[in-house]
This record gives sequence, structure tokens and C-alpha cells, in this order.
Amino acid sequence: MKLRHLEIFHAVMTCGSLSRAAEALNISQPAASKALKSAEMKLGFTLFQRVRGKLLPTSEAITLFEKAQSIYQDLDNLRLLADNLARDPRAKITLGCLPSLGLSLVPELVTDFYQQNSNLVMTLTTEHTETLVKKLDLREIDLALTLQPVQQGEILTTLIAEVPLVYIDRHYRQGAVD
Repeated sequence: MKLRHLEIFHAVMTCGSLSRAAEALNISQPAASKALKSAEMKLGFTLFQRVRGKLLPTSEAITLFEKAQSIYQDLDNLRLLADNLARDPRAKITLGCLPSLGLSLVPELVTDFYQQNSNLVMTLTTEHTETLVKKLDLREIDLALTLQPVQQGEILTTLIAEVPLVYIDRHYRQGAVD
């Protein structure tokens, strides 16, 4: 399947008809129809049933459309990255972390990292874990540092350190029972 085929297929699925898809793509309806048939030939299966002048997506088309949506999201992200690079060629990372980490450990780490990677622009935001997860899902932040692993959707959790937890008693008595 060529990119042009994907573009026409996606347009037909989102616009609901071949004529509206052709209009959205600024091509003629016959050209869109020809490209759609070419896509079906390359794929080896029918994408749409033609019933009373309407195109009804096949089960294969519905399955393919799910992946096409993902590809289009990636293309949108690529366009956004290209736009950002055109405005500022330095790489940008938005890091989210817990408030307690944002006030202590992370600023020092970011400073050290930035000194070694001066072509990088890093933005730091502090939120609680649930909000960080939502922001990751919405692609508002690129990565997050939390104190516990998160098992959700497509989020990849990597353990980077184990932090010791200690108990400190201001009324310490030598010889007290542990």
C-alpha cells in the first residue's frame, strides 16, 4: 500500500464518501476512485462494499483503519516536531515528576544533564502520579519520574533506582527494642 493509497483510504473512512474524500484531498472523484481500486488490488482484498452508490467498509477496512488512525497520529506528531524544529532547532523534552522530587532531586539532575546536552531544552512540570499518567497519555509530557511503577495502557515503566526508606525517631533511645 502506497502512502497515497493510505491517504485516500483514510479520507474515505473519515469523510464517509468517496466524493467528500476527493473534495477534502482536492482531487477529482474519478481519480480518488481509481486510487482506491489500485489500493484494493495491491492489498489483495476489498476495502469497501459498493451498495446502492454508497461505500460500506468491510471488516478488513475497519481493522486497517484502526492502524491508519495510529499512523495519522504519528504523522501529526511528526508535523508538530518539524514545526517546532523550524522555530527552534534545539531538541525539547518536557519532564514531569512528583512535587517532592521536583523540589529536591530532579532540578540537580536536570542541571547536570543540561550541562552535558546544551542543545536540549527541558521543561519541568510537577504533578501527582495520576495527573502525570494522564499527561503522558495526552502527550503533554514526554516522560515522568514517580516513586512507584505505573501499569497502564501503552506506558512503559522502567525502574531506574531503588530508594532506601528509613525511619528516624527524634526520641531515640539506645538499647530500645528494634
